[in-house]
Amino acid sequence: MGSGGTAWLCRRIRIYPTAEQKATLRLWFDASRWCYNRTIELLTTGDESPRAQWKGVKTDIIHSVPERLEAAPYQVKSIAVRDACLAVSALKRRNRGMKRGGPGFAEAF
Repeated sequence: MGSGGTAWLCRRIRIYPTAEQKATLRLWFDASRWCYNRTIELLTTGDESPRAQWKGVKTDIIHSVPERLEAAPYQVKSIAVRDACLAVSALKRRNRGMKRGGPGFAEAF
């Protein structure tokens, strides 16, 4: 039971992908990781970094994906860019009004 009388249930599900499915999942994870990291890099480096609005950043990031990752679905890459933008926005909101290096200040990724 959780707090407030709410029951928590959990079910562990194990998957057994074939070799082909493993390769597909690896491609998707690699593409997602690449897009996420490039978005973080774009939004946190330099003084003139763009605002963390994923629709404005998404096109440039997705069109600069290496050739080996182009086969990954567009949505996988798009969601990674969106998640990175949300993370940077949350960090910037948290640091708003705080002195750099002061208590509670979080450095960018």
